[in-house]
Amino acid sequence: MRMPFGRPSLRPCLPYRQPVAPEHGGLVAHFLGTSSVLLSDGETSVLSDGFVTRPGMLRVAMGKLAPDRSLVRSAIARLRVEELAAVVCAHAHDDHALDAPVWALETGAELVGSPSTANIGRGLGVPESSLRVVADGATVSYGLST
Repeated sequence: MRMPFGRPSLRPCLPYRQPVAPEHGGLVAHFLGTSSVLLSDGETSVLSDGFVTRPGMLRVAMGKLAPDRSLVRSAIARLRVEELAAVVCAHAHDDHALDAPVWALETGAELVGSPSTANIGRGLGVPESSLRVVADGATVSYGLST
């Protein structure tokens, strides 16, 4: 039974397509839903947001939000992500930043975003050495060209 004010399930997207090697130095992109995209050149991987917990709207309005670590671990396993260079958050709303610190902790990635995103990371135990606060217009690089 679908709850009113619920969010769409990720079930139709499961299992995620397994990563493939990019051709001729290109990129492979895997869409995880909402604004979450895993980009990989075969050497370096970067994730935007990583939102997979998907709490329903009623829970968002009435409850305390927390990431579902098992859902993040499951996504990591399905995508065969061994290491991420960075998890970049568009902004610190729950539908972007809720799961990002868990991805960072599970994969050794830097958590990149606003001061608010860094605070969410701190609250979930991401070490200061793995937090990168960026300002509007800032450029960060990962991978072979860095």
